[in-house]
Amino acid sequence: MVEKIRHAVSVDSFSIIQKELTYQAKTQLTQSNSLSELGLELITKERFEEAEKVFEINSSIFPESKNLGDCLLNLAKQNSTETAAQLTSLRRSYQNVIPNSSCLNTLGKHFLRFGKSEKARNILQLNTLLFPKASDVWESYAKSLLACQDCEKASFYYKKLLEMPIPLELELEQSVRQQLATID
Repeated sequence: MVEKIRHAVSVDSFSIIQKELTYQAKTQLTQSNSLSELGLELITKERFEEAEKVFEINSSIFPESKNLGDCLLNLAKQNSTETAAQLTSLRRSYQNVIPNSSCLNTLGKHFLRFGKSEKARNILQLNTLLFPKASDVWESYAKSLLACQDCEKASFYYKKLLEMPIPLELELEQSVRQQLATID
């Protein structure tokens, strides 16, 4: 079903087949995750119109996801040099829309995978503001800093991660220590 939607959003006749696709998706999909993943993939490739169509189908099936799709599209279109004040403003705007850290973490990782380090860094920095107690957001943010060649800040946040009051999973702790060893 997701592949069918992937193809459909890239064709000009999308509006003609949208109702049928939505109906088929409603009967076949039980969670919005698979469509959200497709939307995130399209966003990172800067295929915003197609991503918007995917999020439109997703929100017609799962109405609670409407604001999240809009939020992710808006974040992806933001200039990659956000100031702290702009991030704080974004935090206020999105804190009630983004349900958990995995949405922005996934988007940030997609941007990293496609070599868009600055965008990844800004999205992952916002994620640390929204979910400061989630260890995975700090690890992803530190990775994005490394990708942006900011080793000093990456080292700082990796160390901060090790000092968190919540114990890290063994695999994550080993990964962080390994990263620190290569930086220092």
